[in-house]
Formats: sequence, structure tokens, C-alpha cells
Amino acid sequence: MLDKSNISISKNIIALRKKFEETQLQLAEVLGVSNRTISKWENGESEPELQYILAIAEHYQVKLEKLIYETTSCDI
Repeated sequence: MLDKSNISISKNIIALRKKFEETQLQLAEVLGVSNRTISKWENGESEPELQYILAIAEHYQVKLEKLIYETTSCDI
């Protein structure tokens, strides 16, 4: 079973988006969701479904492990 304490997708989405200088709206358009959905993911109000996790990893060209698990901003 996964240790959820190491899961930090919301922080990693924020870090990646900022690293690539994208707004929530820009990422939302790439994924075909609303910017409110991105906001909910980043605030931890909800988590993206698997299809979006895969799309985010592909969009930013990062491994799933880097996206899902807690890392430092330097690792992303």
C-alpha cells in the first residue's frame, strides 16, 4: 500500500507550472479542463484523475514518480 504522506501532486503541479511559466488557465487549456479544476488540484481540494496525471507528466516531460511523489522544486 502507498504511503500517502509522500504523495504531493498538488505541490508538484504548482512547481512545474511555475518553472514553465504557465498560468492555471494555460495548463487548463492544454488538458481540456477549467482553470478552477487546476486551482482545486493545486489547493488539494481534489486530485486529478489518472488520465490527467498522465497528460500533465507528458506535457511537462517528467516521469510519473516526479509528478506524484514529494520532491523539492530543484528536482522538478
